[in-house]
Amino acid sequence: HEPPSSHEPPELVALTARSPPTPIPPSANPPSGNAPASKLLTYGTAAASLLTHYSRAHHRVALTPRGLFARGELLSRWLTSQFAFTSPGEACIGLYLLYSLRDVERVRGTRRHATRLLIAAVVSLVIQTCLCADVPPVRWLGLGSSVIRNFYSAGFAPGPHSLVAALLVPGFLTTSPTQYAFTMAGVRFGDKVFTLLAGLGLFWSHGARSLVPAVAGAIGSFVAEWAVTGRGWTLPEWACAIARATFGRVL
Repeated sequence: HEPPSSHEPPELVALTARSPPTPIPPSANPPSGNAPASKLLTYGTAAASLLTHYSRAHHRVALTPRGLFARGELLSRWLTSQFAFTSPGEACIGLYLLYSLRDVERVRGTRRHATRLLIAAVVSLVIQTCLCADVPPVRWLGLGSSVIRNFYSAGFAPGPHSLVAALLVPGFLTTSPTQYAFTMAGVRFGDKVFTLLAGLGLFWSHGARSLVPAVAGAIGSFVAEWAVTGRGWTLPEWACAIARATFGRVL
């Protein structure tokens, strides 16, 4: 092509000589509108709670020192204690929080969100298992049996208390914007306070038995934030492809 003539306006010359725009590559972690991980967690918790209720297995789902080590139910207790609620009121609040906090996944993206929850769940489970084992550091800090009455047989309250805490702190506090604010007794509050109060009610539903798993979940959430944002580790692509091909078709 012939170069533009000198008598043309400078705007037209600049437009003619401008190179075509470079396409922006799609984000490696796009926001997820359907929030399949949050829905799977909510539906799985509801199913586990109903199954525990109808099978009358309330005494066999808690994470207790007797169940973990004396009876050898380590694997089954690990799985059931993190998902099954044992009381209807607690289940209603917990399921409401799990479903309403799906916006955190929509902001983060399913892959990074699932990675954070997995790391937080593992860290929380390790902390609770160490407390049940009554290892020397736990005994020295005065935790476990000195905090919870009849800890050997009662243990920690079952349910995803740790996962709800991992969603609230710091995920919900940092990713969800405040929609409106109100003033009460001269103090200004945001709409997030209602979700936080529901979370506090859930964490204190069984006293220290449910509060300790929530604190462990919050610790695991901060570890997950460091692992994901500091090192950039996420779930492998093959695991995400399997999830999309199975649960993704339904959720």
